[in-house]
Amino acid sequence: MTDQDGKFTFIAAINRYYIVSSSIGYNKFRTADFQLSGTADYQLPDIILTENSKNLKEVSITAAKPILERRAGKLIFNVDASPSAAGLTALELLNKAPGVTIDHNENISLAGKSNVLVTIDGKQTYLSSTEVINLLKSMQSSEIESVEVINNPGSRYDANSTGGIINIKTKKGLSEGFNGNAALSAGFNKYLLTTNTINLNYRQRNFNVFGSYGYNRTEQKRKTDIDRITPGADPLYFTQKNIDHPVINAQNFKIGTDFFLSPKHTIGFLAKGTISHFDQQSSSDVNIGKSFLITDSVIKTPSAISNVRKNFAYNINYKGILDTAGQEISIDADYSTFDGTNNANYINRFYLPNGDFLKDGLIYRSLSPSNIDIKAIKADYTLPINKKVKLETGIKIAGVKSNNNFIYENNVNGSWIFDATKSNQFLYDEKVSAAYATLNITLGKLNIEGGLRAEHTNSTGNSVTTSQLTKKNLYQFLSFPFIKQEY
Repeated sequence: MTDQDGKFTFIAAINRYYIVSSSIGYNKFRTADFQLSGTADYQLPDIILTENSKNLKEVSITAAKPILERRAGKLIFNVDASPSAAGLTALELLNKAPGVTIDHNENISLAGKSNVLVTIDGKQTYLSSTEVINLLKSMQSSEIESVEVINNPGSRYDANSTGGIINIKTKKGLSEGFNGNAALSAGFNKYLLTTNTINLNYRQRNFNVFGSYGYNRTEQKRKTDIDRITPGADPLYFTQKNIDHPVINAQNFKIGTDFFLSPKHTIGFLAKGTISHFDQQSSSDVNIGKSFLITDSVIKTPSAISNVRKNFAYNINYKGILDTAGQEISIDADYSTFDGTNNANYINRFYLPNGDFLKDGLIYRSLSPSNIDIKAIKADYTLPINKKVKLETGIKIAGVKSNNNFIYENNVNGSWIFDATKSNQFLYDEKVSAAYATLNITLGKLNIEGGLRAEHTNSTGNSVTTSQLTKKNLYQFLSFPFIKQEY
């Protein structure tokens, strides 16, 4: 080994030697043989290494995303990086996302907390929890780029998202031209189950047009056994057997376009909708007696439920990158409509233990049409003050109007009679104004974030049937401190 000046020293006995020199990227150099004696000096020739040039074969470098990424207060689950995510619906995919749990009733929780807000591409769906589940069932994992899990939403998000946010980012074609994909799946659990989707995208230099359609059908039969005992000195014993046979047919669609006004300014339009049909036939048999072994009477309750829900949403959005430092502004305007009907029929009949008919009990039906209109506009602004400090601020104005009419009718001698004591029409009008500001400071691996959100809610509820008017005027001030230390 030589020193930094190229000098080297040998301790060697009298003999005949040669020296070989080498270095990475250079050809080896070998001196001629020479005789080393005890007293004579030997002058080596100059050692000159020539460069070793070789043409390598083609080298391919492939970058792969990790399955999980932690970034800016969110945990990102990259779908394509997970082999086990292939062929799943979006609902099944959420079960694989860190911290997300879906129970047997299809309720979504995040880190044990309910009241979770599910968004698509950063935009609220304005759907009920049932419609969100149906939408997720009709989406395929092949449509999804990533799932973002936000356990502690900051001041940027609405106050009703305290349970956390799950944002599903869908794929959009980035290459010019036409592309698309389709996925068809079917299965049987005794009944036909199917999920089908198609996604299309056409992109040119100045615009992008995209659309998708999904259809999902599920059918099953559930059986439930319940035993109950009433308290007291003379208890009654109830043995109940329920059979439910639900069938769900759900469709969803999306069509939109983005216009690239310049590389830094984009305006987009989006229309999407969901249509779902839920039909369920049920039966309930209840044995009543002084013990579980002795039956005095039997109540049989067949029922039928039919729901139709239609939701349509429209969005206009703008995003502008104002400079190279990261100054950014985005504006969204949304309009959503929801129309639904929920019809149910129930029959109660009493029988003797031997199966002979005894009498009719209550026979009734309910009709529940509902209509909801939602309008919202919001603007968000990001200002990097310097490399360590960033300010985010924004405003939102939203309005909700709903008309829910619950009609209850009893069957009396074969005729349906309106029951005013159990019926109600409820009108609701809500206006929400909100503003927020968040300051983010990064000091090495220490991240400090502080946010404040102010919301004003003005609502009026009008029970038309009971002539009861309820008004609320609510102010909320929410703070969001957050400190994170990376190691």
